[in-house]
Amino acid sequence: MVVGQLGPVLRQFAVLAPAFGAHTAWIAQTTLVAPGFAVHLEDAVGAAALLWLAPRCRQALAAQPPPACDRAKLSWSELLNLVCALAFRYQLSGTIGTVLGRLLSAAAPGFAVARATGTMLGHLAWVALAVQLLGERLAFFAPNSGWLSLSWRDPWLRWVLAGFAASSTAYTLAAGAVCMCVCVTYIHICICVSVCIYIYIISL
Repeated sequence: MVVGQLGPVLRQFAVLAPAFGAHTAWIAQTTLVAPGFAVHLEDAVGAAALLWLAPRCRQALAAQPPPACDRAKLSWSELLNLVCALAFRYQLSGTIGTVLGRLLSAAAPGFAVARATGTMLGHLAWVALAVQLLGERLAFFAPNSGWLSLSWRDPWLRWVLAGFAASSTAYTLAAGAVCMCVCVTYIHICICVSVCIYIYIISL
């Protein structure tokens, strides 16, 4: 009876485990090269996953009732406190992932999956810490809420694989945007300083 109930779970994990290994050992290490440009295979797969997820997530979110929390009751000080608490837990989850990754790498030197597993555990820690905080402070995830639900027997495999791939590409795009903003800001500062120096010189 128990084996029959675990059947859907085991079948999905049987695909998830080798898919995770293939991502770490091959997809993340491969670059697609064509005349005039090159793109990481990881980003190409993630872009396809984003295109697949976008319309489906929009439909799913539109069908959900509003969260259980009442935002009107949240003062600015409470909101600031919540944001700071989330930021602290985010940093804590990163530390947890780093420590676990180093421990796993020390236990299996040269095994790339060990560090990747530590990173994944860090991400899981962040999800658990954030969900606990939002549920405690805002009751965002009510018992019957559709905003966060977990059933191991549901067909979750495609969502996990697509979400993992899409998050990698989203992170790459976000990192590129931040780098561009920093570069543009640096250029603007240099231009402003140069103009100020020029004005000062001509005013002498």
